[in-house]
Amino acid sequence: RFSQMPYAKRRFSKLDRVVCNIGGGRGWAAGTVHALNEGDPSDPTGQTLLAYIVKIDPPNSRLVSVPEDSNRVVRAEVCFGQR
Repeated sequence: RFSQMPYAKRRFSKLDRVVCNIGGGRGWAAGTVHALNEGDPSDPTGQTLLAYIVKIDPPNSRLVSVPEDSNRVVRAEVCFGQR
């Protein structure tokens, strides 16, 4: 199963700050990476890996699945004024 599958190199690590495209009219939401290369619970074959699991900041405070490691769906959080 997953322990035997090679994991793709990811741009972010656990606890990195990111923004995720959460779809619809909601746009982008900031959060923290909680897991990498997790099994997709919606895949009955158990072969699909999610790139990231991200905990969205309050007030949403929910976990979101990030299906791929691309700028289309997840980007590094940028805080203006910091160097």
